[in-house]
Amino acid sequence: MILRRVSLSLLFVAISVFLLLSSLAIDTKGAAFAVSPRFVPFGLSIVMMGLALRALFQDFRSPDGPAGLDGPAWRSILGFGAVVAGYLALMGTVNFHLLTFGFLMAAFFYLGVRSLPRMALVAASLVASEYLIFEYAFHVRFP
Repeated sequence: MILRRVSLSLLFVAISVFLLLSSLAIDTKGAAFAVSPRFVPFGLSIVMMGLALRALFQDFRSPDGPAGLDGPAWRSILGFGAVVAGYLALMGTVNFHLLTFGFLMAAFFYLGVRSLPRMALVAASLVASEYLIFEYAFHVRFP
């Protein structure tokens, strides 16, 4: 049991190191680091690495390891991973805004939100917000 948790934490550390190195390979296109395309992936990989190292430390410190990730928790992680994989698989074939709306609806439902009007309102608001921000503030057109 502890070996499985330690190996999972080590996997998260390895993934965060990979993401950190991948973010450093992103071309800055002549921009300063703080406004370059690599800033957000770099920052998120640092946060992920910190959390993975914290989990690894807890695995060694606690005789039973941190709570969770047995039985139903694994099914939840794999199920939500399937929702994300479906979103990524359909990315090139379905309109981005409709796909994002559908992904948010599926994610809300999977995470336990059962109020259809509330799910639709929040998903539509998020999609409309990202459209307005990218289209009018950043002048980035979606395909």
